[in-house]
Amino acid sequence: MPRRRKQEDERVELFPLRRRSSVRGSRSLAREKVLQILAAAVAAELPWEALFEHIFYRQFTDVPPMPPQQLLSVEEIAELEADTPIQWDAEEIAFARSLLQAAQQHWELAQELLAGVLLNWELKRLVFLDRILLQLSIAEMLAMPETPVAVIIDEVVELAKRYSTERSGQFINGVLEAVYSLMVQQGLRPPSPEMRAVSAQEGVQLLEFPADYGAAMAAMPAQGESAPPAPSESGSAPTPSEQSPAPAAESPARTPRHS
Repeated sequence: MPRRRKQEDERVELFPLRRRSSVRGSRSLAREKVLQILAAAVAAELPWEALFEHIFYRQFTDVPPMPPQQLLSVEEIAELEADTPIQWDAEEIAFARSLLQAAQQHWELAQELLAGVLLNWELKRLVFLDRILLQLSIAEMLAMPETPVAVIIDEVVELAKRYSTERSGQFINGVLEAVYSLMVQQGLRPPSPEMRAVSAQEGVQLLEFPADYGAAMAAMPAQGESAPPAPSESGSAPTPSEQSPAPAAESPARTPRHS
């Protein structure tokens, strides 16, 4: 065997992908990967573009338990331990990139909106992943008015249940409904047809924190305020003040609360 071919065969992949299986992408999976990319970028203070290729195209795999009393070849073990490649179509890739760009572009505006509804809470007191999920959802509401708000809320609530605390889904649901109402009041986006009007009493109830959410926050590692992802070398995104305002909207609306 030529020496060069032997060296290539012996090269160890640091982050191998499975060669015998893959998964199909979807809009929901794209949101999940965007969450992973954005959380990693904020935590590491890196541009999201630096992490996109590695995170977006693979489904991370925990090492599975070995089948009892079954001998596996080196290749079979490597296949079990490798991450699963994700097959995306062009629309899903464009959606993910647009959502990440929107999160960066609307970062400060999203924090202002959160401050407008979390009157008795400081943003930095929230669980880190909850803050990222809120920023991401608000960015999608602002940048993609064609997507029903109820869909955005349902998707992020499911991500919160999977990745954050036990009570995060309920908490995030209420905050996003309140933020949506504030957006419509300020003319930042048009009303979403599937949402209904909020009464004053419901508006107060939306921001009632689950009884044990504070205990869940206390148990999480302390983190300061979340800064936006570092800008890429190609330049930073425009600030909220540079964006053109959305057309004036009608009265706010919302869906019934999710469990």
